[in-house]
Parts: sequence; C-alpha cells; structure tokens
Amino acid sequence: MCALRPIAGGAPVYLDLLERGWHFGIPESIQSTAPVNRLREHLGDIVAQVNDAFSAKKEKESGGFHDHVIIRERSGPSLEEVLARSREQLHAAVRRFQDHAELLQATDEYRLLSDTGQPGVEYFITGMGNWQRSNYDWHKESGRYE
Repeated sequence: MCALRPIAGGAPVYLDLLERGWHFGIPESIQSTAPVNRLREHLGDIVAQVNDAFSAKKEKESGGFHDHVIIRERSGPSLEEVLARSREQLHAAVRRFQDHAELLQATDEYRLLSDTGQPGVEYFITGMGNWQRSNYDWHKESGRYE
C-alpha cells in the first residue's frame, strides 16, 4: 500500500478530534513512543484498507487508479482474488492493532503513568477501536459503493 494512503484516510485528524471531543489527552511521556505510533499506523492502514475494499468495484468502473485493490488487480489476479487477499490483510491488521494495544498497556511507560494518565491512553485505544468499527459499518451500510 502506498505510504501516504493511510494518511489520506483521515485517521490523524480523527485522533486529534477524539482527544478534543472526549476531553482527554495522551500524556506527553507516551505520545511519541513506538507502541503509540504503531497503533496510529495500524489505524491508518485499517481505515484505508476498508475504504479500498468497499470502493474497489466502483473505482474500477469509473477508471480510478488510487485504490490499492485496483492497483493489485492490474498486476494479474482477479478482482475477487485481490478482495479475498485484502480481507485477510485487513483481519491481520486488526489483530496487529489489538496485539499492540495490549503491548502498550504492558510497557513501563504505561505502568508509570499517573492514575489520570492511564485512562487517557485507554480512551485513546477505545476510540481507535470505535473508529475502526464505525468506519467499517459506515462503508457497509451507507450504500455509497453499491
């Protein structure tokens, strides 16, 4: 997948809104740690993969070329094969997100946070999970890609 594709999915903006809307902040001591950055990366990948999987057929019909599913299809496999592989990759990305969320909560940086710092990280993780689910549900139910 293109390195910029997850950014185009809006995940960084959503994460900022999440902190502002829920009135919490991730403590500075943990904001830029590798586990938090990986969660952000996984969220961006998941959002982009869901969009590309649902929009592939419409994108193909309109002659689009920004969808990673369509790009992969052009290299040989059928659209159905690419979509099946994309589903597998999406499930793996969600598992990686869940694994990294658990790893983050097992780090010394997390354990050393105050009683007010840990809930901020937990809200952040929960909010990212909610974004994944709502993004999937919207794509599935909106009718935009029918």
